[in-house]
Amino acid sequence: MSHNMHIQYHRKYGWDLVDSKAMLNFASKQSKQLKILSYGCHLDYKAIQKLIKDLSLAGGKRENENLIDINFESYDANSIFHNNHGYYIDLFNIEPIQLIEFENELHKLKSKHIRCDFNIRGHYEVQLDGKEYSTLVYKTIEFSAVYREALAGRYLFFIDNESEDNYEIRCKIHLLPENLQSLTLPLNITEMQKVIFIKDWIRQILAY
Repeated sequence: MSHNMHIQYHRKYGWDLVDSKAMLNFASKQSKQLKILSYGCHLDYKAIQKLIKDLSLAGGKRENENLIDINFESYDANSIFHNNHGYYIDLFNIEPIQLIEFENELHKLKSKHIRCDFNIRGHYEVQLDGKEYSTLVYKTIEFSAVYREALAGRYLFFIDNESEDNYEIRCKIHLLPENLQSLTLPLNITEMQKVIFIKDWIRQILAY
């Protein structure tokens, strides 16, 4: 039997809770963490920075169970203008009403602004024609603002700067049609399907 402070594993019947209250508190905290992502071409960073500053003033370390932990990131299709200005490492503790106000102001700006899973952000690499291409990936949780169908979320991919082989395509993303500047895939996709779709997306970018 394996165990830790809150859960334990029994070979005969699997996982069991040791401290259900602690696990519920952990799950509750996870539900109050959120990543806001703004993406598009030629983002209005001046306006975004002002909103971030206002958000910083609105937040703070306070003892309130209703507070939501907010992290903000951005992706500009034009690599020359892409700049997170360091706020991607900041964490803001704000009231739900302040989150609504922040999002309302964001949606007045051009480009797209969506909610993403706080804990899911990474890089996904594929091999293609002897080169290694890398992508930045998020898991969306605000589908109604982006997608018409009612889904439980999607993976959202962008061309990043992690691989040297990305340089050629990263520099021209902003010249592509909007539907090629990012890639969305359903959560229930298999790893094999994911690789196939990402490779096909990159081939379209290279051929443009």
